[in-house]
Amino acid sequence: MRQNEIINIYNAIFGYPKTVLLLIVSVSVLSWIVFFLYKLKAQKVDLSHSHYKYYISYSIGILFWVLSNAYFSSGLLTLFSERIAINMALIANISAFISCASTFLYSYALRKNYLQEEISAWVYAFIFFLTIFTVGINITPGLTIKGVDIVGPGNFSLQFGEVIAPFFIIFISLVPLAFINLLRLRRMTNINLLHRAKINYVVSGMCIFIVSATIIQVGVTTILGDFSLTWIPPTLSISEMFFMGYGLITSRFYSSRYMLYLLLANLITGFVLYLPLLTVVEIDNHHFNLIVFYVLLTGFLWKTVSTQIKPYISLLFYGSHQTPSEKINGLIDEFKHSPHDALEKLAQLLNVPENRIQLVKKSPDDELFDTYFSKHKDVLILEELLDKINTTKGKETLDRLHKKMNQTDAAFIMPMFNSSDTVSHLLISTHKNNGKLFSAEELTALKRVFREAQFYINADLQLKQAQSLAHSIAHEMRNPLTQLQLHFEKLQIKVEENKQDKDILEEISHGKATIERGKQLINMILREVSHSSLAQESMSVSSVNRLLLQAINQFGFESDAIKSRVNLRTDTDFSVRANDTLFNFVVFNLLRNAIYYFDAYPASTIEISTHLNPQNNTLIFRDTGPGIPDHVQKQIFEDFYSYHKHGGSGLGLSYCKRVMNSFGGTIECHSQYGKFTEFHLIFPSLSLEPLPAGAEQTGPEKDTRPENQLLSYQHNAKDKTILVVDDNKMQRTLVQLFLQQLGYQIMHADNGKAALDLFRNNAVDLVIMDIQMPVMNGFEATTKIKDISPETPVIALSGESGDKELQLIHELMDGRLTKPTSKSELQTMLKQCFINHQQQAEATCEIHA
Repeated sequence: MRQNEIINIYNAIFGYPKTVLLLIVSVSVLSWIVFFLYKLKAQKVDLSHSHYKYYISYSIGILFWVLSNAYFSSGLLTLFSERIAINMALIANISAFISCASTFLYSYALRKNYLQEEISAWVYAFIFFLTIFTVGINITPGLTIKGVDIVGPGNFSLQFGEVIAPFFIIFISLVPLAFINLLRLRRMTNINLLHRAKINYVVSGMCIFIVSATIIQVGVTTILGDFSLTWIPPTLSISEMFFMGYGLITSRFYSSRYMLYLLLANLITGFVLYLPLLTVVEIDNHHFNLIVFYVLLTGFLWKTVSTQIKPYISLLFYGSHQTPSEKINGLIDEFKHSPHDALEKLAQLLNVPENRIQLVKKSPDDELFDTYFSKHKDVLILEELLDKINTTKGKETLDRLHKKMNQTDAAFIMPMFNSSDTVSHLLISTHKNNGKLFSAEELTALKRVFREAQFYINADLQLKQAQSLAHSIAHEMRNPLTQLQLHFEKLQIKVEENKQDKDILEEISHGKATIERGKQLINMILREVSHSSLAQESMSVSSVNRLLLQAINQFGFESDAIKSRVNLRTDTDFSVRANDTLFNFVVFNLLRNAIYYFDAYPASTIEISTHLNPQNNTLIFRDTGPGIPDHVQKQIFEDFYSYHKHGGSGLGLSYCKRVMNSFGGTIECHSQYGKFTEFHLIFPSLSLEPLPAGAEQTGPEKDTRPENQLLSYQHNAKDKTILVVDDNKMQRTLVQLFLQQLGYQIMHADNGKAALDLFRNNAVDLVIMDIQMPVMNGFEATTKIKDISPETPVIALSGESGDKELQLIHELMDGRLTKPTSKSELQTMLKQCFINHQQQAEATCEIHA
């Protein structure tokens, strides 16, 4: 093709405004089809079994209809022969029929999708007959189009054949039939709100098409014989296609009031900004630069002017200077002060019943929602789920989600994520009072508000957790402190009455036991709130009976009478891989929970039994107390969930579950309300024979050194100097007292800097170091001491429970004692440190030798 011919074709296409407009429409249609298919693929829509395929065929028909009409508006009409024009007219006829037939089938496919009604065979037969008829009369020369009288681009007339009138009646009547079908479908009461909204958009688009096609194609073209306006229906058809497509691909619609509000606000803003330009400046080439400058200026002013105008438009539509979505956005300040009050105001703005919109902590039992939100970060809406179930492959999960939301009467569930991008809370709301859908502007405002309010919600939760923990500590410690006071009162009376030493020592013994119970409670609570990885704790294979007896003996029973109500049924034994301390705390928690109800249920007892199974072994705690209702059993392992236990932190059972998971097992609750409760500690079966009673397999953390080796240092204690560092005089005095009783030489300091000076100027064999101190803390002091003498043992004496502090203690120091320590614990730690020190010294000597 010669260059001149290419130039002529280019000018014939792009030299005519109507042609350019129709080409822009066709490109928009094609882009929309590609985008629509991409969205369906992303949503995993099954096209073969959905109504979407009819919309796609409709859109393709529109595309060819627009392109054929573009040909008649272009210079190509005069550039090519009449035969080409006739073929283009026939293509326009067939493509228009494809669009109308697809619309007709689409209306029935919606009935199938929304009402689960099968499309009748007569519908397919009817469309099949019409298709054969349409194709037949259009490919047969002269039946629909005899010829084209061409005057110029866009100036032509068609010579119709004998059957053009029935053809027009057939294909145009399909659209009103589909329109009526959709209106009937919309009025059905069993159509849900979302499907009714989608139908509204389809009907709106069809109204535009029907009006334009009727006026232009039937009135102006067929009756008056004027073909100059035939480009209008194809151009307007894009509105119907976009309306239908938007209704299909979208599940969240802006309310009509909000769209009118935005439209009017922008129109008035444009009018205010451009009216001076239109009235003062004449639009011509002489003022082009001024016009461009003014347009750029209004771009900067648009937001400012719009902000001033919108409150008045909002007042017109909503009776308030703020739209409902703007009021929702304003709730961020309410969340700073009180999330509870903010939720109450949110319920009013969304028009949902009071107390039916709730912010709940994610339940670990809701694995279904947890799995879904790990992949989908968006709001989960009940009506959307039903729509996806009807069109999406692999709908089993969606079915379960829909059923779960129906059971709880949840209209939507919105996830909230913490800093680690995991779900921390769920915002759950029931349906609106007026039965309407939640609009797109409301959902957008909700997501924005709760994204910003996440910090305040978490802070409020942490405050409540801290209050719960403080209340728990106060409650748990009140009993041992009261008992300790009682023992001191008795001790004072016995001293005043000059009682025998045996009675006095007995009361002292009871007081010490009470202190041990208090320490035990503190350690348990600190363990419960710790978020450190339990799997990193050292484990060993042991006899479950040995661990159980050890825990029972160490548990601080308030009286022998209470202890007598705990019955052991451990005729069988099995091996478990566990950590002694963690196992103790699990047993302590279960005992505490059961003993709590002993006063209210005087006949209640605890029975602990072991059971062997092929796949796993079980330790069962059974108490005959109040029992637990079924609906509570699913929640008792959640953090901060407490049921009818005054003063409880709600952390114990969730901690037990984490511990059992670290052992490779699990814990289950089985209860019958009013009769009994059983907790099953399930351990994996180890590839070992059951151990005989009292036996155990020693793990790596057990101390296998002979007892006489540990005792050998007791006689040399007077030769050892120990530096005690603690800013608390009471704690320092207690440790010094124990050390004096054990025969050690003592030095002391009240901060790290003073300790460092003493260490530099004196021979010190071991340092007992507090962590939190003024002037210089224990970590800094230990680092400097180790720089001077790396082989000198440093033992931490602290109440630290944070992951970071415990890790530093492990890295810097040679051991750890918790406050307040006991003489036996201190003695064992010192002996172990000195033995380790001697072994390291001997190994160093061997290397040098």
